[in-house]
Amino acid sequence: MGYRSEVVFACTADAVPTLLTQMEKSPALKELLFSRTAKKLIGDYDSEGSYLFAWDFVKWYEDDPGVQAFNEMIEKIEEKLDEESFRFVRMGEESSDVEVEGWGFENINIRRSIDY
Repeated sequence: MGYRSEVVFACTADAVPTLLTQMEKSPALKELLFSRTAKKLIGDYDSEGSYLFAWDFVKWYEDDPGVQAFNEMIEKIEEKLDEESFRFVRMGEESSDVEVEGWGFENINIRRSIDY
């Protein structure tokens, strides 16, 4: 079965060319973004031209070629633009397993609650 995470990534229109360039270099990244997502909003997430990708119950392992290419894409976006041009949030099964990168899209965050 494996360890699963919930993941969301959003980027501004300025970051989209870098995303597309990296995607063309890596079929694994293209598959991760366009085949393995639970939800995607292309060009109309929060602002004109912004993208959002969401994965539910995904195996987000660092040795996965798609995840490796995704991390390289984030590095390229940071080099060319800045951390305000994207937001990456990963929430693992354990309550302390949380990863957040980027300062854009402050509405993307983690909220945990107990429902009964």
